[in-house]
Amino acid sequence: MKTLLIIDLHSFVDVITNSSTELFVCDTDKTIEMVKEILAADPNVYGYQEPWVFNIKEYRDWIKAKRIADNEVKEYFAKHKKHNRDILNKFWDSPFQSIEGWFYDTEDEEDMMYLRKSYIEDGPRIGGVWYSANRPYFDRIETAGDNAAFITKLNVNDDNCWRVRHDAKNDEIQKIYDEINTQDEKPDWWVNPHKYHYSEQSTGDLDGKIMIISEDDNSIPFDHFDWIENTFKATRHHLG
Repeated sequence: MKTLLIIDLHSFVDVITNSSTELFVCDTDKTIEMVKEILAADPNVYGYQEPWVFNIKEYRDWIKAKRIADNEVKEYFAKHKKHNRDILNKFWDSPFQSIEGWFYDTEDEEDMMYLRKSYIEDGPRIGGVWYSANRPYFDRIETAGDNAAFITKLNVNDDNCWRVRHDAKNDEIQKIYDEINTQDEKPDWWVNPHKYHYSEQSTGDLDGKIMIISEDDNSIPFDHFDWIENTFKATRHHLG
């Protein structure tokens, strides 16, 4: 006996796309009130959070405070051997939380360090795609990890060689970083690392822009993406 399953599709997009959050960065001369009115006037456009205007000073103050809170969480865990994420609760309600980790500030040294080390480890990741063949330091980093794991196995038969390997690779990335940092002439990926990462648009480029972001995965109708982009001169970012 055969069983026939009939699947009721919401749309063809359900089949061909992964879950994602969509962000539209609007480079428009329309006011935030006008944007809200235009969106609300079309009942077919839905599934977005209330649009808001990005302010770079407020973001920098927010990220600075959040980093302090992150360190407090780590210190609490080191002391009590358990997590206390309540320290971060006040940050999760901020609209900045949605874009943290997707855009990087060229005036923030921690961000720049992260992007440079990301390039050292993975090579260029333009558009979120990267290939092992295009990773200039791949062999050196992998060899450092392999050697550390091999020596660990010989000496203590450590079952956690993966951790030793991971730490050795990170140490090698730091060595490469330090070597390039001492060079008089830096490669372009060091000077402008955001150009080689997921998005070429830096956090500073968002200042004053109106942000439209989906309220949930796939909540904005796919067939209205182009309409939003054209109406508000928006750049769409797929946030995974």
